[in-house]
Amino acid sequence: ADVTIEAPDAKVQLTDVGLSWEVRRGVIDAHVEVLGGTAERAGRTVAIGRSRIEAALDLDDERATLTRAELQVDGLTASVSGKLESLCEVPEVALSGQLFVPLSMVPRLTGQLPGAQGSVWARVVATGKITSPSVRAEIQATDVVLPPARPGDLSARVSFSGKEIELEEFHARVGLGWVKAQAHLTLDDALTLKAQIETQDASLGRALEKAGIAGA
Repeated sequence: ADVTIEAPDAKVQLTDVGLSWEVRRGVIDAHVEVLGGTAERAGRTVAIGRSRIEAALDLDDERATLTRAELQVDGLTASVSGKLESLCEVPEVALSGQLFVPLSMVPRLTGQLPGAQGSVWARVVATGKITSPSVRAEIQATDVVLPPARPGDLSARVSFSGKEIELEEFHARVGLGWVKAQAHLTLDDALTLKAQIETQDASLGRALEKAGIAGA
């Protein structure tokens, strides 16, 4: 079946949408698949590729399992898997997701960041109570251009738990050298920040040029 979803400033058209489910020993297994479609917003259109969701709900064990959720939109790909437990109390989550974004799709979809190039890959893991999860993320950016800035290649590892945000590692190439950084932010009244920066053969002029600052 084909499905159309309309909003005041957006429209999504999905083709060949399939939905199936079955109940086995008290567990509901569901499967949704979309072969393609388009998404329109503010006069801009992007293609939706093959996407799917496979999940199970066990009411006796109060557990929901997301076997996989996959989305493709104009080169962007996203996937998530994991589970939710203790659904009738404060649910506990254990989810893992990956995201790949070709930055050239951003202006096509939003009209922002014209001339954007490169790509960003990220992996995110969330665990713990859904009201206060611990989150860890790994980010890798390649050949990034955000005119006038040209950051190039970047990588970072970040974690978040309660009121603590940790930049475990940040690394960026600057000319023939590099910049590394670590930081810790406490979300208290004073917003306490501790940071450490290390450089090697990274000139200030080259760093400003990458940041797109005129006259660098």
